Amino acid sequence: MTRQQKWWRKSGMALLIASLMVSVWPGIAAALTAEAHDVHTDSTTQGNWVGAYGAEGYVLPFFSSNRSTEGRDDPPAADVALLPAYVDSYSKSGNVSYWQSNPTGLNSLQLPDASGRKRIAVYTGGSFTYSFQLNDSAQHLFSVFSTDYGAGASEIVRFEILDTNNQVLESREVGAVANGKYVSFYVQGSFKLKVTKVSGTRAFAQGFFFDAPVPLTAAGLTVTPLPGRDLELEWSDSASGSVAILRKIQGEADFVKIAETASGVDSYIDENAMPGTEYTYALQSISGTLYSLPSAAVSYVTASYDPTSLAWVQAPYSVAAPGQPVELTAVLTDEHEDPIAGYTVKFELEGEYVGTYIDPVIGEAETDGSGTASLVYTPPYAGEFGIRAWTEPNDVDLLDRAEAVTALDVLTPEWELEPLLLRATDAVKPGTLVQVSGHAMQADDWDDVKAVIEPLASAGPTPSVGAVELDIIQKDELRGQFMQMLLPSTISPGSYRLWVSNAQGWSAPFDLNTPRPLFLSDYEAFEGLSIDVSGRNFQAREFDAEEETKVRLDNGTNAYEVPVTELTPYSLRFVVEDVPLGEYEVRVSNDGGQTWSAVQSGQTLTVVSPGEDPLGLGVAWADHFDWDNVLDVTDYGALADDGIDDTTAIQAAIAAAKSDGGGVVYLPTGTFHASIVQLPSEIVLMGDGPDSTMLYHIGGKANFIQAAGDGKTEGRTGIAKIGIRAADDAMYPDAFIWLGHDWGAAVDDMTKRTASEMFVVETSIEYPVLDPVDTSQGSGRGQGMLAIGDERLIIKDNRMIGWVAQYNRIYMNRYVQSSGNYLEYSYSQMPITADYTFIRDNEFVMRGEMDVQVHGISIKSNSHVENNIVRTTGASLKTTYNNDGESIMAEMPGAYFSVGEVLGATADTITLAPTQPLPEPITLRRGTLQIVIVDGTGLGQYREVQYTSGTTYTLMEEWDVVPDRTSKFSLIAPNDHITVYRNELTDNQRGVWLYGNAIDAVVVDNTLTNTDGIYIASTGAVQTGRYTPTYFVNVKGNQLLGTPGTGHASGIIAVSNRKNVGGLFYATGVYGIEIRDNYLYGSQEPISTPRHQKFSGIVSSAATLSSDGNPVFTPEDRDNLNVLIENNQLEQMADGLVLMSGLYGHTALGNQFTDVLREVYEPFGQDTSHLLELPGAFADRRAPYWPTDSELEIGLSASDEAELSWDPAEDIVGVTHYRIYRDDVLLDTVPATATDYVTAPLPTGATYRFQVSALDAAGNESYSVLSGRVEL
Repeated sequence: MTRQQKWWRKSGMALLIASLMVSVWPGIAAALTAEAHDVHTDSTTQGNWVGAYGAEGYVLPFFSSNRSTEGRDDPPAADVALLPAYVDSYSKSGNVSYWQSNPTGLNSLQLPDASGRKRIAVYTGGSFTYSFQLNDSAQHLFSVFSTDYGAGASEIVRFEILDTNNQVLESREVGAVANGKYVSFYVQGSFKLKVTKVSGTRAFAQGFFFDAPVPLTAAGLTVTPLPGRDLELEWSDSASGSVAILRKIQGEADFVKIAETASGVDSYIDENAMPGTEYTYALQSISGTLYSLPSAAVSYVTASYDPTSLAWVQAPYSVAAPGQPVELTAVLTDEHEDPIAGYTVKFELEGEYVGTYIDPVIGEAETDGSGTASLVYTPPYAGEFGIRAWTEPNDVDLLDRAEAVTALDVLTPEWELEPLLLRATDAVKPGTLVQVSGHAMQADDWDDVKAVIEPLASAGPTPSVGAVELDIIQKDELRGQFMQMLLPSTISPGSYRLWVSNAQGWSAPFDLNTPRPLFLSDYEAFEGLSIDVSGRNFQAREFDAEEETKVRLDNGTNAYEVPVTELTPYSLRFVVEDVPLGEYEVRVSNDGGQTWSAVQSGQTLTVVSPGEDPLGLGVAWADHFDWDNVLDVTDYGALADDGIDDTTAIQAAIAAAKSDGGGVVYLPTGTFHASIVQLPSEIVLMGDGPDSTMLYHIGGKANFIQAAGDGKTEGRTGIAKIGIRAADDAMYPDAFIWLGHDWGAAVDDMTKRTASEMFVVETSIEYPVLDPVDTSQGSGRGQGMLAIGDERLIIKDNRMIGWVAQYNRIYMNRYVQSSGNYLEYSYSQMPITADYTFIRDNEFVMRGEMDVQVHGISIKSNSHVENNIVRTTGASLKTTYNNDGESIMAEMPGAYFSVGEVLGATADTITLAPTQPLPEPITLRRGTLQIVIVDGTGLGQYREVQYTSGTTYTLMEEWDVVPDRTSKFSLIAPNDHITVYRNELTDNQRGVWLYGNAIDAVVVDNTLTNTDGIYIASTGAVQTGRYTPTYFVNVKGNQLLGTPGTGHASGIIAVSNRKNVGGLFYATGVYGIEIRDNYLYGSQEPISTPRHQKFSGIVSSAATLSSDGNPVFTPEDRDNLNVLIENNQLEQMADGLVLMSGLYGHTALGNQFTDVLREVYEPFGQDTSHLLELPGAFADRRAPYWPTDSELEIGLSASDEAELSWDPAEDIVGVTHYRIYRDDVLLDTVPATATDYVTAPLPTGATYRFQVSALDAAGNESYSVLSGRVEL
């Protein structure tokens, strides 16, 4: 017998030898030099090892690490160890590393004094070894703890105990370590522990523990048969302790723990043993979490019954579709092939997901006189299954059980209809590529697949004989889910109707270039107020047409056109003017009013009676405050500039205003002091201006100005025109401003949020920005502002400067506006979780000098980010990798819940087979719960859902294409409808990062200087329920200039990964990406840093970053799918286009390379990316645009001449001219070298409106203009 054998798991003579060894173990121990035996795996203790393991000693690798941010130390942190007296020393070798992170959970190991926990992942991508030198020959209990913290990185890990000659003494493989597992061995003599990754991406081992052996006190095991095929086990236990019962049934390789008895119990009945089968049992004594070696094994063979057999009458079975019945019939006979009547035959389903998400029970039937049992089964789901029929042993007739298995194939019905078009490129021009996503755009004969267009104005529901057929450049030959076409350069610009055919006929039409208004900035307005709209295709000029953009309000009976005051291709602003009171649908036209599109979000706008808005908040709810009731704090005892605490007086004024039903608490010019200011609802705290009224904090580390009473739950509080300071730079409040709910349930559960209608306007907060503040204690952190509520928050025209003086957390559900703010800070982040968020015209300055974690703008779903400046000072000092530095980001933590296969679906339901049990109930921090189809039928569709039962959800809107058994899903709260337009990003480590869950996003006309560019990511850890797709992203017209330091990269990268899938394709992570008209200037230096992107240029990467090792690629892989790379300029780079494997449907056209060493680089070998490169030169199709904060200034000369000056425009090629308009009539054209202009003398008594547009050499005119007025 070798030491590798599990000596109590063998039968026959080996088992007898094992029994003898157990009985004489103490007598032979001293003669052995090294032994090891695997005795137990503990899945329940998790990280709570103190008092459970390690009573004699422990080793916690790298546990002295005490970082404030995620990462590892350099040099590596020391272990924390308390060695037993019998362990002289230990050492480590091999590929072992660690990473400290937060938050900690129950699967994080306790500190040795149990005062807290640390989450330190000790891991290897291959193997590592710990060697322990022992100075005795006694036996000891040794345990190792392993967890991947739920990341799904560890699928199977092998723990081997080796002797000093590296001979394997014992080996154990374990999986599913998310919650943590302890694997325990008995060891004797010096030994080594080898930890090896078997499957997954990493193997983990976070702690090693030594304990005294548990004596085996259970002995004398006997097995006695009882009536009814039960077996009674009895034993004696000198300690009367708990006992584990192990069993191995004939044909099984290993013992399995089947029961654990309570203390003092010395018997156990194993019920319903099978006839003619050997059962082998052993015992282990238990002490807390520790187990003894097993006892001597005892076997028993049950009596045999006469054989019977079952046979299928018809097999295998096949059904054309789920929901169709099938009759199952089996015949039961005895050993003489005579029928057996009156017996119950049970039918059970077998196969994937059966018993977990599919009910295995089909039913039962009684055999008739011919031995036949029959029933009708209606399978609910498609798939390949087995059907098992069986009978139980009959203890009266002494007949043995019988069993028969056959196959059941439930087919998925074929699509036998015309194609269905789901989505197409926005703002398409003649001569450019257009992509379409949909279903059934394929046929057996590809000549049946065609695409045609007609001008929308004259098109009908089906194509006419005059329809123009398009060149199909690339099609989805595998599944017919996308198509790429080239629009003829000879057609006229404008809106078109598109059809695609297959063998069944033409699809329903899909309209190109019509407006797509996505969402509104508010749902109420009164006369004279403006509403912002975020969307796509707002300006016909973007696709070279000239028609006017219009907005109208439609109540179903009448429609009222309203003035558009600001317009870009992605946003517009209209003013409510001459519209009767009532509720309206907002509609947008970009063709002069011929076709209209409603707001996609379903929002409506209610026009309400005019009200007061003295602060210019620009919202109807400003009238919900009582502006006329003004209470001066000096009337309640406050005295400006006296240096005395004014808290009592300020609170008295607030109390008086509250008792009046609300009002304005006024702080006049001067300096006031308070320890705390508590705001109930209906209260506005207002001064004379942030430089005139100063309010100093003189309290402790709690919040300064905060919601109180019903202000926490109802909101309706505001702060305006106040300068807020700390009187003592050694004592900051936790937050200078805290509106809405307290930190608690409302942070993570958006349904708990009720506070609404809050604002902070024209207020300043200033304290030293480069002096670190201790933020680890949960108080005194100096946070600028926090708000937790339901809807309607305005942050406008504020100045906030300090270590963490920004709005540090904004947890709102809907309607947030941030505009005109200047924020300067060194630490932390500023997420806004609200839908219908507009972030415009701000400047955010991140101070990099202190080299700590800091982030820029953070957004979620339905967010519009336009005309902001985000920059970093001291960028050369910002060198530490803190997974930070983003200029603008959309993150998804807490917004991914499940991934897996679709079992079945109807028009408005879906039933899932998740890789992990659904985490119901799901609590959302923001957004909506949606299911995205990430593979198979219905790819790219996403719908809001509500949980029904089991694994079934109900849709809020029906599917266009019903998913089926070929489909995979991801259950997420998506970051959909994101617009990042015309922002200026400078010296930030990272540029625009869409981390995942981003759907229908645009990143357009931004200038990124010395950043690492634009990152479009999909991530997944399939076996832990995480898959974050990124679909339908348009990256267009951006300028990426320079890199964030020598040797770094700057590019546009679309990346997906394969994690916990054995390196095989699982689903599409990146889909429908368009990268057009961008200018990139980077670096030719090699890149080898983890802090930034690995490549400059334009990158499509699959299965390489944070993925399983050794990916397996096939031509059918679709990790990154349907990607257009068109008309980009790339200069000064090592690589232009970098394309991995795992890609499908990538097309490049008209890209220009200047001083690029490799224009196309395929790391896995030539043609492995399957890139389609079309012939064609670069063409300047993108219009010039105005940088952030561009203005037209107008003055008057003494002779009534208008003197115009403006900021220079930008263009990816170059601006050549400016056009000057007066009252919409072209006045003059000047060269680009001129940024000023003087008109002829103007007649007096009139108001004149001037506009300036920019042109490039290709004749493209800027989509927006700079405008201003002058009155004579």
